Amino acid sequence: MKKKKRKLSKTGRILTDVLLVLALGVAGYSGYKVYEGLSTYHESDKTYDSLKQYTKEEKKETEESSVTEETYVIDHASLQAVNSDYVGWVRMPNSYIDYPMVQGTDNSYYLDHLYTKEYNYVGSVFLDCNSARNFSDKNTVIYAHNVKNGTMFMEIAKFEDPSYYQEHKHIELYTPEQNYIAYPVAGILTDGSDDYVSYNFESDDSFMSYVSRFTSNSTFTSDISLEPTDQTVLFSTCSYSLTDGRYALLCKLVKV
Repeated sequence: MKKKKRKLSKTGRILTDVLLVLALGVAGYSGYKVYEGLSTYHESDKTYDSLKQYTKEEKKETEESSVTEETYVIDHASLQAVNSDYVGWVRMPNSYIDYPMVQGTDNSYYLDHLYTKEYNYVGSVFLDCNSARNFSDKNTVIYAHNVKNGTMFMEIAKFEDPSYYQEHKHIELYTPEQNYIAYPVAGILTDGSDDYVSYNFESDDSFMSYVSRFTSNSTFTSDISLEPTDQTVLFSTCSYSLTDGRYALLCKLVKV
């Protein structure tokens, strides 16, 4: 005999309809958030890719040794025309890091604004507002997000893996006044409550104590060491290895 299907009561039908609407709402919101994230990444990528028109690699043969050298040339004037907050360009070979740098009046604005000043939570690469924009401080501090699509400073956080250093032993910095090479010395995994940022130091001893804090806790072993007379640059980004995590990479700064 066929079993009779039980009819839902009026209350049951209403409850079922409500649950269905809620489920569709959650699915719709989730889909919107995925779309929003992808759209944000797309706009950011499009903006920064367009700025690369002001950079180019030139190959030239040296007169002394007839060796072909590659030179990265930056059109600083054009980048300054786009944004007067421009301070230079950062590039790490064999990585996605290839961006203009800015400096705002605080350390909040460029967390969620692109180089073109459009609102976008991917943000920009920016100097700490307390750092000298001409890199004259003992330690210059540079920030950017660790973006999950692999862009901005995600690859700074990759120094958490000791093997990553072996293929990434220098970072290039280009400014209108001077070019630099930053050689990674040590990187530490910490959190947002840690006071790991310093700009200038009272003495050589205090500077070397700061350096020692990094080298003794570094996630990798570097070929480079620091002396009291050296200048440094600190690259800081988020880390997903800890709650409110940070990864800070201390580098020796050398004029080219």
